[in-house]
Amino acid sequence: MVAFDPEHTTAISLSVEARTHRSDTHLIYRVTEDGRGISTRLLGAPHSPSVPASLRTGVHDGWHRLVAKVARSDFEVNLAVWQLSEAGDLINAHVRTQPFAEWRPLGLKPGQVVTDVEWRPLIDGIGVGEWRR
Repeated sequence: MVAFDPEHTTAISLSVEARTHRSDTHLIYRVTEDGRGISTRLLGAPHSPSVPASLRTGVHDGWHRLVAKVARSDFEVNLAVWQLSEAGDLINAHVRTQPFAEWRPLGLKPGQVVTDVEWRPLIDGIGVGEWRR
């Protein structure tokens, strides 16, 4: 994770294609409207093949977290962590900038617009474990 500076654009591709290690979509980190957290905004093609993930926020031991969870699995990672000062200001904020999964296409079926994919976790930039659907 790197220190989050709201004055500079920081983004993440949640997943990359296994062969090319590229992605057509990114999430841009930004401060929430109330100034008390970090959220994301999608940049790129919203229907590009990728690992399907949902985002949620939570608080544990005084640390706020923005967490990405891969659909239909237990695999999740912290995308951002931060604390709030006594005055409610965002402090000690850090964001993830490296993808956490890789995917490979399974091919289009009749009537599909986007291919189904298999995925596996990326650890230190290397895909590990069995491919999952």
